[in-house]
Order: sequence, then C-alpha cells, then structure tokens
Amino acid sequence: MRNWRKAGIASLGAVLLAAGTGASAYAAAADYGWTGSSRLYEVRTWAGQNQWGSADGAARQATLFRPSSVALLPDGRLLVADKGNHLLRALTAEQASTYGGLALGEDESGLPVGAFHDGKLDKAFFNEPSGLAVDASGNVYLADAGNNAVRRVSPDGTVTTLAGNGLIGLADGKGADARFYGPSDVAVD
Repeated sequence: MRNWRKAGIASLGAVLLAAGTGASAYAAAADYGWTGSSRLYEVRTWAGQNQWGSADGAARQATLFRPSSVALLPDGRLLVADKGNHLLRALTAEQASTYGGLALGEDESGLPVGAFHDGKLDKAFFNEPSGLAVDASGNVYLADAGNNAVRRVSPDGTVTTLAGNGLIGLADGKGADARFYGPSDVAVD
C-alpha cells in the first residue's frame, strides 16, 4: 500500500479539519511537518459546502465564503472567521450560526460588502475578518484585514477596536494611531 503525502489543504467555502493523533486541530493550509511523516491523515468537511453563501443551519448544509481562521470558544463552539461574508460564525457538531457582524449589502457583482463599526455583535461590522484568537477570559481577538485593524469581542458581546482606524499604513502607535496593511492573524498568551 502506498502512503500519499500532501503538502497543503485547500478549501473553498468549507471548514476542513485534519487530524492525526487527535491531539491538535490545525486551521491553516500549511506544512506542519505532515509531509515529513508517513502517517495517513483523514480530512473531512465538517461545515459548509462547495458553494459560497452565508446561510445558517445544519453544519453540512450551511454556507461559508472564504473561511480563514478558527478558534475555540470557552463554551466549546468553534468560531470561524468567514472572511468573504465579513462575519464571525459559530459551529457545533450539528449547527452553523452567525456569531456576529453584518454585511453592509452587496456590490455590483453580488458579493457581500464589509464595513467598520464597533458596538454589540449584532450591530457591528467587519471587513474581511482573518485571524482569530481567544484568551483565558473569553475575549475574542481578530485581525480585521479589510479594515486594517485589530479588534476585540468581549464576553458580553461588545466589539471594540484596539488598534488601527481603517487607514492603510505601517506605523507603530497606540489605538487609532497605529497603522496596519491588511493584518492577517493575531495571537494571545
């Protein structure tokens, strides 16, 4: 029997989890040493389909558009940065639902349009949320790539901008004085 090796995993509108030992789940299409091993890994679609959209519902029937990062919430749900829909989505084994964010509307091509607005999760806007991280207190941090900002969702559901103000740039500074150019990820201790 031949063991096939894959250098990466590509996903269009679906959340894929690759598991080997069961100790970790990886959320990126990158080489984490998998190609140096003769182990076989099984990849299954957990949520989403091979079409884009923002429909909530049963996990396998729900639609996503360019999911880019995942993080585990304190309640056990998996949070997904749904970059193309400008939303944060929450997944369980059975359900996919919108965790936060709104689309401003659609552009002339029918694609969702993001925006920049802090506030409660059901009234906040994101623009291509990319990287996600959750701290021990349950705060969610995200790289809001299209808004060139780093933002936080507190456990009470309030979205605040920590750094950046929507303007492209590369400058150190505090709060709105900081400038980013499409930040793609965040991390917490």
